Amino acid sequence: MDFGLPLKFFVEQLAPNFWRFNEGMGDNPYVDAYLVVGEKRAAFIDALQSEQPRSLSEQIREITDLPVDVLITHGHPDHAGAEVKKLAEADGFTLYMSMDDFPIARNMFAPWFTEDMFVDIKEGDVFDLGGVKLEAHRVAGHTPGSFAFLDRENKRCFTGDALGVWMQLDHSLTLTEYVSELRKFEKVLAGVPGVRLYIGHMTQAPNGYHTAEHVTNMIEACEKILSGELEGQEVKLPPEMADSPMAALMKGARILQYKTANVTYRDSKLR
Repeated sequence: MDFGLPLKFFVEQLAPNFWRFNEGMGDNPYVDAYLVVGEKRAAFIDALQSEQPRSLSEQIREITDLPVDVLITHGHPDHAGAEVKKLAEADGFTLYMSMDDFPIARNMFAPWFTEDMFVDIKEGDVFDLGGVKLEAHRVAGHTPGSFAFLDRENKRCFTGDALGVWMQLDHSLTLTEYVSELRKFEKVLAGVPGVRLYIGHMTQAPNGYHTAEHVTNMIEACEKILSGELEGQEVKLPPEMADSPMAALMKGARILQYKTANVTYRDSKLR
């Protein structure tokens, strides 16, 4: 989605063998991807939105020459964007995405997406990088094929937009279904005390990550909406955005802020 703002890109190392790639719009550090390097392979989680001044594969190759598994958390264009085709064609890169999200990715943004560009992700898949393992956990809701990738050893989990979260989209699950997914995920994280959740948009989290408490807050927020205890405010966009793609996405939407949780939803998609 083009917001007409100048793009900015930066890469920062967060820890040994761990980097954040950021694409900003104007003064907003809009969307994030992450690189994790093991002893035998590397994983690049998500692929940002826009075409880069230098391709993502070039930038990754400046850090590591290992084979790279590109793990797409979900099929939206700000996470599986213009660089995906280049990554699919680059030597040593293998792309993974849930095929439940393939129609979304193709219809929303990229008619040139083909199924053979991706390996399907399934619940319980483990990506062994050598000294680092990333477990695939489905957290459907925002999209039907949303996945999080958990590194138990280093207490990191990469969640994309699974916890951020627009639930008003036509292809989003109902809030009732989403709560069920969150409860399963909450149990998984309970086995990793101190885990940090690296989400797809660092501006949505203090210090660029959340703790597992955020999942509990998301569950509580959704349950309070479903019970009628809380109701979100109607989303109102400025008049100049009345004919924008954003207006269509937000038609009839409400937004609730609750503790760390942020839920955008429609009354028609509660159950």
